[in-house]
Amino acid sequence: MLKQFQDLLANFENATHLQIALADITFKFPSSCKYPNLSIRIEGFGLLNPLEGRTVSTLPEIHLALYLGAAITYHEAVVLEGITTEKINELNAKAILKEGLEACGDNDTYVMQKHLERLYNLRAKAKANDEELLQQLYKTYSNSLYGKLAQGIQKKSSFNSRDGASKRLPKSNITNSYYASMTTGLIRAALSAVIVAIQELIDEGHNYVIISATTDGCLYGIDESKLSVADTLNTDDKRYSYSSIIEALQDGYKKFNPFEKVDPLLAEKLKKFQSLRLLKISHEAWDDKQYIEVKHVANRLLNFKTRGQVGFYEEGTARVTTILAKAGHKIAGTKNEQAQWILEHYKDETIQKYEFTTLSSIQNIIDEECVIEDILSVPEERIISLDYDYKRYPISQHETAPHQDLNQFSKYRQSVDYLKRLRQRASIDAVDYKYQRAKQGVRKTGSNKEFVLRHILRALLQGVKPFTKLDMSYFKLAILLREFGASLSKIKHAKSTIFTPNMVQDTSGNRAVIRKILRTLNYPTTNNYSDFLELLLHKKITNAEEVSYLD
Repeated sequence: MLKQFQDLLANFENATHLQIALADITFKFPSSCKYPNLSIRIEGFGLLNPLEGRTVSTLPEIHLALYLGAAITYHEAVVLEGITTEKINELNAKAILKEGLEACGDNDTYVMQKHLERLYNLRAKAKANDEELLQQLYKTYSNSLYGKLAQGIQKKSSFNSRDGASKRLPKSNITNSYYASMTTGLIRAALSAVIVAIQELIDEGHNYVIISATTDGCLYGIDESKLSVADTLNTDDKRYSYSSIIEALQDGYKKFNPFEKVDPLLAEKLKKFQSLRLLKISHEAWDDKQYIEVKHVANRLLNFKTRGQVGFYEEGTARVTTILAKAGHKIAGTKNEQAQWILEHYKDETIQKYEFTTLSSIQNIIDEECVIEDILSVPEERIISLDYDYKRYPISQHETAPHQDLNQFSKYRQSVDYLKRLRQRASIDAVDYKYQRAKQGVRKTGSNKEFVLRHILRALLQGVKPFTKLDMSYFKLAILLREFGASLSKIKHAKSTIFTPNMVQDTSGNRAVIRKILRTLNYPTTNNYSDFLELLLHKKITNAEEVSYLD
């Protein structure tokens, strides 16, 4: 089966349809790869795309990974041959005769195709007529087919009102892990190809920015001098009767120009990727010329986690919310009010809670011990969670990089959990500081003042520049620094303990303690002790090139 899979892989560039093929692999991308495309599922966190690991991937995903330079070891593969009408009839002949059923006809080979095509056309008609409720209904109906294909594959419990208890959701009559995997695998490969294409344009010198990607869509930015929001809107549509772009967006106008017209440079680049070519073929089979659509536009954006974004279009003093992904928060109010709520709480220094209302569940209603007997609004309280999720690790205030492996991701998440247990915000600086200390094996015990003293003593006694050779006895040093908690035993221990630079957190309190100790040791105040701060303080990600010297 491995040989058959590799043959399909070798000929994938010329494929005109998607063969059902998956492989269990170990992979490793080059360290220079900014957007590795192979995903590993992590319980409770969804999908992660590290530089190396082991996973089960589909044919189009592995094809793209090889394009990105991944080294792949194959363990096992599954390939399902195409099923023809004749083959189905041959396999089921005895059963058909026994049950008195009709043989499979020429139009019955792809059992879901006509049903999906009908739903697709109904949704397209609803979208064209601005019937949002119907459009969402047909979208949900179509997506539920994938839900039934994947039902019961992953462990999931649901409340059974007949039995009055939660039970594991069983497989449906059409559950098929191969079909489900290929459905999501092709889309993951196509979305990854879009991200790879944008990165290639960036590498070529074009002014693009990759912001976020999840499920089947991505957010990216282009220099406004090259492409403005006005360029994206279809102002030739007969329903466009607005005097300005801001007026159109405030009215909810969402008729956009075709993607190829909006961003012809990227559209041309995408043609080289086979997963996107197959996606295009599948759309064209149903007379749909747009396999990629522009869904939202903004000229100001806050991206705070994988499924959390707030985007605005601003024109002068006017502003309208055009993108709102709330990361699971249930917020009351208008779209603009909800966006403002997120912006305000994003700046919270400590973890806060918020209240919202939800409807009582069937489980509540039929529970004899519960006072709720009907569908009611029920108040709930939940922690506000607007911190970054660290599925990629931050390397600057606005840039991230892929984790090397699951172990690195786990250590970042442990740092997040540690801060949350202390009821502190998991800011990128706080998490990076905790992660770097854990990585270096530096434990923080005692007060901040004691921690600062330990590191200064280690650097001083081990002659780490800019510290100079100690010109006094340990006893005198202990007396001199007694107010900071120094003792003979601590000084002797500092002499033999490894000094690790940049392990003191950069706070105004720690900087004050460092300067006070240095003054006590009679070090000159050259540049406000900037050389010593460079040695001792952890460099924040948000200002990696600037330690606070002058406060």
